[in-house]
Amino acid sequence: VTIRDDHIDILSYIKHLKEKGAIKYIDIQTNGRRFSDDTVLNATIEVVDFYLISLHSFVPSIHNKITRSLDSFSETVEGLRKLVNKIGPDSIAIQTVINKQNYKTLQKTYEFAFREFGITNFNITFPHPIGNAFSKDVTPTYYEIKNYVNDALRFCLDNGFKPFIEALPMCVFEEDLRSYVFEVINNIDIDVLGYAGDEDGYIDYGAVFEIGHDKYESCKNCKYNNACYGVWKEYKQLYPDIDMLPLMKSSKI
Repeated sequence: VTIRDDHIDILSYIKHLKEKGAIKYIDIQTNGRRFSDDTVLNATIEVVDFYLISLHSFVPSIHNKITRSLDSFSETVEGLRKLVNKIGPDSIAIQTVINKQNYKTLQKTYEFAFREFGITNFNITFPHPIGNAFSKDVTPTYYEIKNYVNDALRFCLDNGFKPFIEALPMCVFEEDLRSYVFEVINNIDIDVLGYAGDEDGYIDYGAVFEIGHDKYESCKNCKYNNACYGVWKEYKQLYPDIDMLPLMKSSKI
């Protein structure tokens, strides 16, 4: 949203609605690059309560390759630094969408965000395989990422952080971590309505969430079947012949 020419105008309107009590809480999902511009940053922090910043890797070349912009890592880091200096780290979370290029750097990316900025909020997110992500060159299998996801989650919990888990089925996690994942799943709030324009009207994201997921035949034999959302439908289309049960092994694979 920060790349829009009318971004500051939108913020002014939201601020007006917030002051009237029509809006109570504002969060923003962004790569944070334009927060290096003081005008954009100052206008944003007057309105926004929480920030979800996309950081794809602590390795600049990997982050830049994913964003397809040579300067994006340095710009995001500079934006983050300025944002933290203004508001502190507690209202900022790092969003790392897992893909073929970055999953091995997941833990180190969180270590970097904590060491450099004091950030302790993290989103461990599996991609929705749509658009360009509907490719085996972009979206990995759960088998490929299992060890790295567990290491990243264990790092967070060992340091007292409580990351958000998104689109990762229970079987990906080692047994001693599943109680935490189960707690996160139970607390996900999808009772949200969104506006999709005059043609499509309003969207019930709870209904969309359920429609968008699927399970493999092998999932029926999993003891977490009733507690797990399964996988994105497109993931099953991309990888149709996977047996999920071996993922349940608590040891690393």
